[in-house]
Amino acid sequence: MLFVVDDLEGTAASLRAAGVVVGDAVNGLISGTKSVLMFDPDGAVIEIAESAGGVEASKGALFSGIRIGAIDAHATGDFLTTIGFDEIEAPASISVSDEQLAPGGSAESAECVVARYALPEDGHQFSVTVVAHPRTEPRPVPWGGNQQGLYRCALRVESVEKALSVLPTWIEPQGDPVWCPLPGTKIDGLYIAFLRSPDGVVFEFVERPLKHFR
Repeated sequence: MLFVVDDLEGTAASLRAAGVVVGDAVNGLISGTKSVLMFDPDGAVIEIAESAGGVEASKGALFSGIRIGAIDAHATGDFLTTIGFDEIEAPASISVSDEQLAPGGSAESAECVVARYALPEDGHQFSVTVVAHPRTEPRPVPWGGNQQGLYRCALRVESVEKALSVLPTWIEPQGDPVWCPLPGTKIDGLYIAFLRSPDGVVFEFVERPLKHFR
């Protein structure tokens, strides 16, 4: 996951002072710029970069991207563009060091296939980076560990039914859409459809008509 901040060096210093292990500066795989890496309490790798022009992070860290470890970068890219993402950088072979993948990694590098994608309405502030590393296990993430939760990686749609109807048959929804009640909000609830990428990553179509949020 990528978070952008107004002051990278100051943020890294504060985290280290609090006892958090923060790696040395690297060229971030998600941000494409100077970054530092750390682990969150669950062991997920967090990339922190300084905000660029047009990205507002003056009130704290801004969630700005995710990285998917892909088995096949091209297959994952096809999935993303089919469900609505734009290809920002086509899959290309680049040298990636271990220290770009996790804090405390070595300078040893491997040839990886890397690509970047973004949604049309959020491309200025959020992106998905796909990295196919030669050491990636050739087995998708099990579906069983992803059956619960909301907004894991969600795409807003006007109608879940219509969004599903235009998907090709090789993208199979994981069960029927579910209704999620949201009492006390502007809407009674919303429908969610779950999809699974070639790598097993769960994506969601979330029905949120814009008329309710204007």
